[in-house]
Amino acid sequence: MRKISVKMALVLLAITVLAVGCNFVFSSIVSVTVQGPDSSDSSFDSTVYVFGFTDKGARDAAYKAIVEECQKSSSGEFDDYLRYYNPSGVVDKRIAAYASGDGEDGIISGLGSASGTIANLTIRWNTMSPAYGEDYDSTYVYIIAAVEENGVCYAGTNDWPVNSGNADAIVKIYDVSNIDPDSII
Repeated sequence: MRKISVKMALVLLAITVLAVGCNFVFSSIVSVTVQGPDSSDSSFDSTVYVFGFTDKGARDAAYKAIVEECQKSSSGEFDDYLRYYNPSGVVDKRIAAYASGDGEDGIISGLGSASGTIANLTIRWNTMSPAYGEDYDSTYVYIIAAVEENGVCYAGTNDWPVNSGNADAIVKIYDVSNIDPDSII
């Protein structure tokens, strides 16, 4: 009876090692450019907050909460809300800054000659079966960008495919003060 228990324990240990050993972790630096409806150069006077998710449902719930908060906030309160808001499921939250690319030695590495309001999110994800083996995978990042600019609340979302390594994404933001929060999801 003892031999069977030892053999069974070894088999269970081997299965556990194999199961744990097949989990892969990938990451991507995603440069998110935020574009406003009336801003040709994508520059903002106020702080733009960018949130990254790997779960669409978590992003949608956070976006709905942001729109609802916008509609009940007085001027100046929405920015404070965004500063301290840390929604469930967020993978990374950053403040976007205006940068002007001037080659590889620019403010943000890899920006090249582009310019705009940009935040670099670090997106990490786990998978048991990477698309291209243990060295490379892809996923979607679900993004929210929001800002209060001159007393008006702007927000927007986008879904963007990213690969392990680096990626670029764009989020266009719009005045959300008069939209129905239930219609956005």
